[in-house]
Amino acid sequence: MQDQWYGDHRDLIKWGGLLEIAQQNQLRHILQVCYYRPCKWDQIQVDEKLVDISPRVTKHFRDISLIKKLDGTIPIEILTEALEDRESYLQTVLTAIQSRSEAPGIVFLDPDTGLQPANGKSGPTHVPVGELTSIWNALSHGDVLALYQHQTNRAGKPWIPEKKKQFDGVLNTCSKIVKAPESRLKENAGLPRDVVLFYAIMTT
Repeated sequence: MQDQWYGDHRDLIKWGGLLEIAQQNQLRHILQVCYYRPCKWDQIQVDEKLVDISPRVTKHFRDISLIKKLDGTIPIEILTEALEDRESYLQTVLTAIQSRSEAPGIVFLDPDTGLQPANGKSGPTHVPVGELTSIWNALSHGDVLALYQHQTNRAGKPWIPEKKKQFDGVLNTCSKIVKAPESRLKENAGLPRDVVLFYAIMTT
C-alpha cells in the first residue's frame, strides 16, 4: 500500500469490517501487513514558487501507522517495512505472525490491488498465490486471514465471485466477504463498491 491511498473512504470498509470481524469472533489482535511502498508527493505552487508539502502535513493525513491509535480494546500491529525483496518480506511477515503478543487474531493483507491475477502475472501491488499459501499455513486455530481486493478490470462485468473463487481455491476453504451494500439511501454517505475484503477462519 502506498501513502497516497491511506485515509480514503475505502479505509472505512477495511477497518469497519475488521473491527466487526474481531468482535464477532472474539479476536484479540490485528496484524496489518501493508506491503508498504513509499511515494514521493508532488510539489504545490504557492504564488509563483514550487514547494514541497511539509512532512508534518503528510504525516498527519497519510501516516499509515496512525491506525494504531484507533479507539478500542484490540491491539493493532502494523508492518511498515518497505516492500523491496519479496522473499525477505515474506519471512518478515511470517516472523511477525509467530511473534504476536495476543492470539487468536486477524492477519490483514493490505496490498494496493489484491490477489495475484489468475493469469499468473503479479507485481508489487499484488499478493502472490505462493505468499498467500505460506501465510495461511502459518496461522493457528481461530486466526482469521483477511485480504483487501480492489475491483479487477472486467468492463463492468461481475468480478467478486471470480476473485472469491480464486481466494477460496488457494486456501481450500470458503471465505466470507465485507463490502458496501448494493442499495444506498440518499441521505447516507456512499461507500465505494470497487473494493471488498475476503476473510477466512483457520479451523484446524
